[in-house]
Amino acid sequence: MRARALSRDRSLDRESGEELEQKRKKRPLIVDSDDEEQDMISAHITARREIEGKRLKLEEDRFFFEQRREEREESRLQRAQELQEKRGTLEAIRIDLEEKRAAMDREQMKQYAAESTATLDVLAALATKLQ
Repeated sequence: MRARALSRDRSLDRESGEELEQKRKKRPLIVDSDDEEQDMISAHITARREIEGKRLKLEEDRFFFEQRREEREESRLQRAQELQEKRGTLEAIRIDLEEKRAAMDREQMKQYAAESTATLDVLAALATKLQ
C-alpha cells in the first residue's frame, strides 16, 4: 500500500510540474537583440508597403469607378437626346397626319354638302313639277 501511495504522490508531482511548465510556456520571452529589431523593422516596412499598395489600388479602383459612372451618365444623356429627337419627329409625323385627316374631312364635308345640295335640287325640281 505504501508503494502505491508514493507512486500516486509522484504522479501528482509530475502533473503539477507539467502545469508549471505550461504556465512558463505561455509567458512571452522578451529578447532585445538587433536581429529581432531588424526583423521587426523589416516587417513594419513590409506592412507599410502593403498598406500603401492597397491604398493606391483603392484609389485606382475609385478613379475607374468614377470614370465608368461618367461614361454611363454620358451615354444615358445621349440616349435621352436621341429619344427626344425621335419623339420630335414622331410628333411632327402625327401633326402631319392630323392635318391630312382634317383636309380629308374637309374634302368629305364638301363632297357631302355637294351631294346634299344635288339631292335637294332634285327634290325641289320634283316638287315644282308635281305642283
